[in-house]
Amino acid sequence: MNAALQGQLPLMLLLLLPLLKMVATALCAGAGIPGGLFTPSLFYGALLGGALGSLAQWVWPGVAPPGAYALLGMGAILAGTTHASVSSVLIIFELTGNYDIVLPLMLMCVLSTVVSRGLCPDSLYTSSLSRRNVRLPERQGPSWLRPTGVAALLTREAPTVHPRTSFREVVVRLLEVPAGFDLYVTDEEGRLLGVVVLDSLKGHIPDHELLDMTLAADVMDLSVPTVRADMSLSEVAHLFGDTAVERLPVVDTRGLLLGTISKRELLRHGRF
Repeated sequence: MNAALQGQLPLMLLLLLPLLKMVATALCAGAGIPGGLFTPSLFYGALLGGALGSLAQWVWPGVAPPGAYALLGMGAILAGTTHASVSSVLIIFELTGNYDIVLPLMLMCVLSTVVSRGLCPDSLYTSSLSRRNVRLPERQGPSWLRPTGVAALLTREAPTVHPRTSFREVVVRLLEVPAGFDLYVTDEEGRLLGVVVLDSLKGHIPDHELLDMTLAADVMDLSVPTVRADMSLSEVAHLFGDTAVERLPVVDTRGLLLGTISKRELLRHGRF
């Protein structure tokens, strides 16, 4: 491999030795002889890459030296067998200490990984586990909230009050609602007008002589964001990040209250 990286091997050996190495490695692995697959991949890539570089020098004199092609071959074969393009780039850097061809090396590793995955979903190491019927854990995509809609976690029952409900009755209703729920102020047609949040209400309790004159419309919070029924759970998660309430109201296109969605249920639904 060192000789191939330095361009010191003749073309005949660069073509013959990889084939012999592949046969020897396959025989040893098939017979159950303990041995590695990592170093043979580097050997195979280095010599084939060096052979390609020698042919390129013969066809187009003045191109990159065969050692550069050998280095690219090492990274490409390693990435193709392991399906790990980033790790292959870093490993080649660590082995050779050569950072001059970083961009071609990254391109070759990525292309090799893509082609190898298209030809065989399993890598050199996971294929043996698949033959033994060992199920590997599936990787979770980063967008697990996007394909799921609000309807999957919608709670239809939502405590509501009329905007002209007295303050005393609002307080009583707040004490009766289940934990995590707020009071949702709706009109006669069921349109959401605002939300009465207990924590927000503490700082706006009117004077005692004005209690009988205060209505639900006077103490409702208009800053609580609403969730549309056509939103994805990913969008709902962003809304929860901007508010401290445990539940958000869900409305349709006309503003009618459909129910609520819980932050706890959203987190429980996620696959982290």
